[in-house]
Amino acid sequence: MNRQEIAELIRRVRAGLPASQSPSSHVVSVPHVLVGLADAWPGPLTQEHRQQIDALCRKISASGGLPAMYNVDWTKRQDAEPLSAPYRLLLLAVLLAWAEVPGAMGPEGRGLSLKCLNAALSTRDADESLRSSGSTEIDPALLIALGSWLDQRLAGVVCEVTE
Repeated sequence: MNRQEIAELIRRVRAGLPASQSPSSHVVSVPHVLVGLADAWPGPLTQEHRQQIDALCRKISASGGLPAMYNVDWTKRQDAEPLSAPYRLLLLAVLLAWAEVPGAMGPEGRGLSLKCLNAALSTRDADESLRSSGSTEIDPALLIALGSWLDQRLAGVVCEVTE
């Protein structure tokens, strides 16, 4: 996908988001982080955004999914609700978008790009609503577009490795 197509897809995903509350200074609001990362794309990536992407990828790797909130140190909250389906769709879009621009992520960009791609794949594989178009909370056309993008990006990485 080119940058214009990616920006349009992110815009379409964001258009379907429910309103989110302003975050408290005592928690990390994952929806707020995702919107910030979507706004920051295509970069360059700030140190704060790099840390947020890294934390999201680590949490996905550890648990396969994300709650809507963490403590400020990214530890799990006991009262955390699951991230809603529209924001899980934004998560997938944000991870894929940043995976496309390793040069904008600084010296470790290639590694962080691959980490984003792996987290996107884990997110889709662990989440039934992101694997099938049966969810009523997610626009099936967006789901298909993101799934195709993920498959294309994975195929591109495989081609890079085998060359």
